[in-house]
Amino acid sequence: MTTASLHPPTGPDAPLAAYRRLAARVIEMALRDLECPCRTGGHRASAIEFLVGAPLLYHWCDLAGIDVKRVIARGERARLEQPWPPGRPIAPLGRP
Repeated sequence: MTTASLHPPTGPDAPLAAYRRLAARVIEMALRDLECPCRTGGHRASAIEFLVGAPLLYHWCDLAGIDVKRVIARGERARLEQPWPPGRPIAPLGRP
């Protein structure tokens, strides 16, 4: 991850540079919520929900230049590892 600069970027992609950094940061934070044992269950559950294919995930990944399939695969692995309450089946993707 790069650090912020006091000088605005130049070039043809300059107007989108800040949005690209924001998109990358949103995805990075969601992945951190999956991995960090200090996160509460609610943060992890929200991250999983976002990373298994929330509509905005596709937009953020496209903007940040990140492979959405890899991000969804990581979210899906975490979803399958998520401890669910006894008797509550894990719903397949796309179904409530």
